[in-house]
Amino acid sequence: MHWFLNIQHAREIIEQWRIEYNTERPHSSLDYMTPSEFVAQLNEKITAGSLQNTNLQVVHTMG
Repeated sequence: MHWFLNIQHAREIIEQWRIEYNTERPHSSLDYMTPSEFVAQLNEKITAGSLQNTNLQVVHTMG
C-alpha cells in the first residue's frame, strides 16, 4: 500500500510497479517467464514464421 503525495508521485510509483511487473516478475501463466521475455520469445517465433496457423492475438501497449 502506498500513500501518494500528489498525482505526479502516484504516476512515478505506478510506473515503477508497471516496469517491475513486466520485466522482473515471472508469471505462471507465461510458463514462468516475465511478460517481456514472453513477448521477445513470441516475436522470435513470428520472425521465424512458426506461428502462421495459430489464433494467437498479440496486443502491444505503449509505455
